[in-house]
Amino acid sequence: MRKHVFIVLALLAAMGARAFAQVTTYGVSLGANFFEYSNTALETGLGVVMPLQEGLSFEAKVAYAVRPAADGAFMAVPLQGGVRFSFGSEPVGFHCSIGLEPVFTFNPDSFRLGPYLGLEGSVRVHPFMELFIGLEQDLLFGGPDYVSTGTRALGGLRFSLSE
Repeated sequence: MRKHVFIVLALLAAMGARAFAQVTTYGVSLGANFFEYSNTALETGLGVVMPLQEGLSFEAKVAYAVRPAADGAFMAVPLQGGVRFSFGSEPVGFHCSIGLEPVFTFNPDSFRLGPYLGLEGSVRVHPFMELFIGLEQDLLFGGPDYVSTGTRALGGLRFSLSE
């Protein structure tokens, strides 16, 4: 398992090493995951945004959502991969993301997969950093209910390692 994690991290690092003309950014987030609207969980996440061309980027995210309970904690690990459309100019930007999201849940154990849509606003606060706030909606297939929806509200910061 560790070998696979290392390989994925190495690939992400290689893709972020000036593979495109614009700057790759990395992000950290904290927010609330309203999973199926029956479980509200605290969510932390990591992400990378790799520009493809002006106004269009590839984004990949991984998160961990947890809600402690006396009968066992609800946990979910959502992964996201998709495209991100950017509007606006410095220092304020607006972004719309669409993509595919597999979700692994624990207690109860299940797997779900489906599309997501995200809307985000960002403000550049430093040449290498911006703050963002966003909402995401997903439609997931699988698990005990076969079809489920959920919403995420999150905020965080995104940074680059070069200008």
